[in-house]
Amino acid sequence: MLNHLTEGPATAPPLLLGPSLGTSYALWDQVAPELSIGHRVVRWDLPGHGGSPAELIGPGATVGDLAGLVLALADSLGVERFAYAGVSLGGAVGLHLAVHHPERVSSLAVICSSAHFNGAKAWEERAATVRAEGLAKLADGADGRWFTPGSPCRGWSGTTGTPTRGRTPPAVTRWPPSTCGTGSVGSACRPC
Repeated sequence: MLNHLTEGPATAPPLLLGPSLGTSYALWDQVAPELSIGHRVVRWDLPGHGGSPAELIGPGATVGDLAGLVLALADSLGVERFAYAGVSLGGAVGLHLAVHHPERVSSLAVICSSAHFNGAKAWEERAATVRAEGLAKLADGADGRWFTPGSPCRGWSGTTGTPTRGRTPPAVTRWPPSTCGTGSVGSACRPC
């Protein structure tokens, strides 16, 4: 079962929140309190991230396999139909759920994501880097992938407002290389 955190009234409409590769449900820490006022928020960790065991999926796993784990989580919580929001790989999971299980998804927010991530090679390379060197190397270049040159957001942590250039943000150091960027999750970035 995917590691998860449930917040908000048990009788409120459910909202499942999916993380991006290399993060955990902590990605949603800043918005979950607001969302949980009117929703039963369920945040989950990808296999091999946060508290979810890597063994939940194996090599060659697909986004569809991850979506199956999310449905199993929803079923275990007695959630039949839910709103879903996901970032990057979590967004791809949401797209898969909406296309293949539309009866389960009441609404969908796909954030910084795609239905196709251009094959597994680049993701397998990133996963190998994380296993060998940790997240710091990827974190150093992350703002360049997210923000345009000259953006005031470059070099700043989105949650603390503290400059992070040249050092690893505290949130990044939470996930050791042995539990993040596993080959099985990295391989999930291949077509369904």
